[in-house]
Amino acid sequence: MTHELSPCNNCAGASAPCSCHDCREQTFVPGESRTITVKRTSNVVHTCEVTSNQRYGIDLGLLIAPKVLEENNKNELVLLYFSGDAHVFVEKGGLLRAGERAWLTVSGMGKDGVLVTLPLMNGDLITSDDEKNGLTRAIPRAKLLEFPDKTLLTITFKVSTCSNSCDNELIVYPEQTCTLRKPYRDETTFDDQTLGKWVRGPGAADPTDLSYLFQGTGFILKNMTWSTSGIGIVLWRSFHELEINHKYRFSIAVRRGSIYDPLPILSLRLNDVDQTAPEQLADLVNWKTLFFDFVVTSLPVTLAIYSHQNRGIEGNDTDLDNLLVEEIP
Repeated sequence: MTHELSPCNNCAGASAPCSCHDCREQTFVPGESRTITVKRTSNVVHTCEVTSNQRYGIDLGLLIAPKVLEENNKNELVLLYFSGDAHVFVEKGGLLRAGERAWLTVSGMGKDGVLVTLPLMNGDLITSDDEKNGLTRAIPRAKLLEFPDKTLLTITFKVSTCSNSCDNELIVYPEQTCTLRKPYRDETTFDDQTLGKWVRGPGAADPTDLSYLFQGTGFILKNMTWSTSGIGIVLWRSFHELEINHKYRFSIAVRRGSIYDPLPILSLRLNDVDQTAPEQLADLVNWKTLFFDFVVTSLPVTLAIYSHQNRGIEGNDTDLDNLLVEEIP
């Protein structure tokens, strides 16, 4: 089947910018081999006017779907493995010719269940560099981070053969999809004066052991160990949402919480096993970060802060902040 794409009836030979709205799209059907003949036009004083009889044939079956350069061989866009923006690439050839206008969008379901579309091109002119090397446009990383994890993203590329962006027929390239994977990150800062999803353990059994103190720009958690014994798990939490064979880091900021002895001694645990050596905290001012990395082999994963100091009431006081579990490469 052969189609001749020429200016729409409303703007052929017109002396004013095209304002028609009867746009028709020629959509690629997988497996289809259909040739169209395109009559080239040019932009003359912002009007759509045929200036030559140059034509070229395009087999729609040879149009190549756009792709995201950073996606892996599983059609996943994994933000963990690159920094900065992602990029959509359209191969040179086909209808990728300087002076034509193009529409390029990335769409997916937002957090509220509403379709979100990111316009990367909106009737923009294809450049000579695009024609020569292929078209590349950035997807802002900040916009990708607004989508939920595992969002199916759809990349759509359309080209008009009317350089004045009149409502001539649009050629829709094959669509491409990829699954967005965001790195897992769960941080508890105590700024809301709650433990979040963390649970008090036997190392802070007295109801008055744990309290919140405003310092600087937010709240911290204080363990003043009013219990007669301060040994045992201070806080713990089970994670069911982590992924098997993925790597994570568990970290927390800690420091000595009062001038009284004995000094607090803490470690971090994974499934009831120490992963960091017991750390004695002597500094009243500077924070120290305790952390360890682990690979998930089974679920759930239980993480905990453990106190090795047996005495309570006097001393063995600790400040805690920024409990963070994050996925790492």
